[in-house]
Amino acid sequence: MIRHACRLVIGFAVALAMTFTTAAVAGTANAAPAAAPAPAAAAVNCSSQQAAYNAALAHQRELGTKLHRAKARLKVAKHQLHKAQRHHQAAKVHRLKAKVKKLKKRVHRLYNQRQTARTATQAAHTALTTCQAGGGGGGGTGDPIQSLCDAGIPQAVCDALAGLVGGGLPSDLSLQALCDAVPQLQPICDAAGGGGLPTDPSALTDLLKPLLDAIGLGDLLGGGLPSDLTSIQALCDAGAPQPVCDALAGLAGGGLPSDVSLQALCDAVPQAQALCDAVNGGGLPSDPTDLTALLSPVLDALGLGGLLGGLPLSELTSIQAICDAGAPQQICDALAGEVPGGAGLPSAVTLQQLCDAAPEAQSLCDAVNGGGLPSDPTALTGLLTPVLQGLGLGNLLDLLGGILPPPGRAAA
Repeated sequence: MIRHACRLVIGFAVALAMTFTTAAVAGTANAAPAAAPAPAAAAVNCSSQQAAYNAALAHQRELGTKLHRAKARLKVAKHQLHKAQRHHQAAKVHRLKAKVKKLKKRVHRLYNQRQTARTATQAAHTALTTCQAGGGGGGGTGDPIQSLCDAGIPQAVCDALAGLVGGGLPSDLSLQALCDAVPQLQPICDAAGGGGLPTDPSALTDLLKPLLDAIGLGDLLGGGLPSDLTSIQALCDAGAPQPVCDALAGLAGGGLPSDVSLQALCDAVPQAQALCDAVNGGGLPSDPTDLTALLSPVLDALGLGGLLGGLPLSELTSIQAICDAGAPQQICDALAGEVPGGAGLPSAVTLQQLCDAAPEAQSLCDAVNGGGLPSDPTALTGLLTPVLQGLGLGNLLDLLGGILPPPGRAAA
């Protein structure tokens, strides 16, 4: 009897346990389908934004290639023009001046087109990253710095602001990060977080101008031409004597040459416009002789010609000057060949490079630095004879009999 009762109790307990287990499994199975749709909500199709970004980037690169080629052609044309001017080839000079002017316009146009394409590329990148992040938007301090330029502010402003945060693409850095790094710009974040940044470029400029002025970037709102963004100090970084930059900064209104743009100089002193044209047309010359040729007429017009003496003339005078003074061209060609790794053109190699490579030619550099090459044929012959002998170019001595007075100087 007792055994039978125990069996009944145990059977009832097992049946009850199986009932609860079955209910729990059924509840879990029913709940699983409800959670399944969640991953579908995370899937975002950004194919159109990706395609737009790829197209914009390809267009920007294409314009960059065209700009690079145009700059190279401009450099060659300038070199040809300077050579024609040294040899007094009037017809060729006239033709090359027109060619250089045309190429400068093309370089300027391509530069502006590339800047526009760059802005479009960064806007497309912003749209793509926003999509990939799952939408977002609506304005706020989480917006990228690039949103300022997407609204019509010059791209140079966003690039400079990104540099204040620590560098990187303006499309990858938030406005809040900028305000954290530069507290003076907090009103930008207040506007973005309040009702959103102004969509009208004029209103946005009015918001930014006093803030950028306070941190020394106000000039960037004027536009993005290279002359607006290149300081006067760039001339001296390219090889001009420092007193030249100091004097030009004074003419532009004072201040450090590194803080005054070339455009400010050209606006204040129209005689310096050739410098801005050079920067906007393809950049300052890297060759000291070409840089001197660019600066000399500008400084002479401003009464500052004497400042170029800060560099030894031998560093600013090409080997070609010897033949421009009357020596046969074969001599300059041979002397240029004495400089290892030189370009081979006498007009592309300075006398100082020759003297550094061949000490036997030091008397030429001494003569130039001491007052210039002799204009008298006999004196020039006397200067060149020991140099050619010392360099093992005695076979050219017979050519010295053909030295002529320099152009514009009548024979004695």
